[in-house]
Parts: sequence; structure tokens; C-alpha cells
Amino acid sequence: MFRRLDRRVGNAEERVLVDRVMWLADASPNGQVRAIASLKLSKLAARLKAAVNKTELDTAQRTLMAADIKRFLDRPIDLAKPIPFAAPDAPPGAPIGDVGYDWLAPAPWYSRAPAFSWEYWEERPM
Repeated sequence: MFRRLDRRVGNAEERVLVDRVMWLADASPNGQVRAIASLKLSKLAARLKAAVNKTELDTAQRTLMAADIKRFLDRPIDLAKPIPFAAPDAPPGAPIGDVGYDWLAPAPWYSRAPAFSWEYWEERPM
């Protein structure tokens, strides 16, 4: 029973991996990433077709993944479609090294009392 469960989890992991690589090949803003992902998909499809499977479930899983990859790679490419790119939001808070919004406030080490007072020394008897 555990072997079947392990195999099903493994099949789900393989499917998620293939789906993520197909997403990279389709939606990555970097052309080199799309090219490498497409190359890896074509190599994986060839390996899946040539694999010797132990069970009918493995055969079905690998045949479906190979067919999905082939369908993905054979799709017409829409060159006019812009690749979605969203710039990340600025992190919260002031930039590193900046004092932030309290730049009008006195520095924390500043005190209105003078650091040295002649009056203190003049009034003090020796």
C-alpha cells in the first residue's frame, strides 16, 4: 500500500514539475530562460516516450505528460502577446541609511542643555 502511495505522490510531483517548466517556457520575461525551459521539455518528452514502465499507471502517466509537452511545444506562438511583467513593490520603511520620516526631529544624541556650562564650574566652590 505504501509503495502505491509513494508512487502516486511521485506522479503528482512529476506533473507539478512539468507544469512549472511549461509555465517558465511560456511566461518568463527572460528569453534565455524560455529557451532553456523549452529545450529541457523537448528532452524530457523524448525520454518519457522511450522509458520502460513497470506498471500500467506509470505508462499512462508518462504517456500523458509526453503528449502534453508535445502539444505545448507544437502550439502556435503569438509574438504580439506582451510578456507580463510587474515590477515589485518598494519594501516598507525608509531606504537603508536614511533616517526616514522623522528627519525634522533632532538627532537622538542632541540635547538642548549645553554639554559644558561655565556657570556650573563658577558656582562650585573648590
